[in-house]
Amino acid sequence: MYYAFLRPSELLQIRLKHVDLQNRKIIVLSSISKNKKQQAVTLAKPLYELLKGMKLEGLNESYFLFGRGLRPGPTGLHRNRVSDRHREVLRLCGITDSMVTLYSWKHTGVVRAFQAGLNIKLLQELLRHHSLEMTDIYLKSLGLTINKEVEEKSW
Repeated sequence: MYYAFLRPSELLQIRLKHVDLQNRKIIVLSSISKNKKQQAVTLAKPLYELLKGMKLEGLNESYFLFGRGLRPGPTGLHRNRVSDRHREVLRLCGITDSMVTLYSWKHTGVVRAFQAGLNIKLLQELLRHHSLEMTDIYLKSLGLTINKEVEEKSW
């Protein structure tokens, strides 16, 4: 969610056959995406390295990327189960802010990518938004504006 800007419900439905490490992409099928369009998500280096380290080669390509135990497997996880585990980890870490949700990792990734200098056109592509206007609205909802970027620059 953090690096690929996938929604939890999308991520939990990704199967190994949709993970293309050679081309550094994850295919999000139209049947699982919010916008009902099949699109490829480019893997940022940290996510690519993580997936390479999972040693997915040779596993059944119909397996879910995240099955039981958050490992590839034939049985997918229910969103509520993952959300429950996330809340438990937060509790164990002493984080009680109800605003920190599983979905918030997507938002956090977008904020950090924007702060790292990814331009709005690239963010639009990664977020799979149909227009720059939609991306601009989303960024503003997260408190990010192009004006802030300009305020930090000089020329």
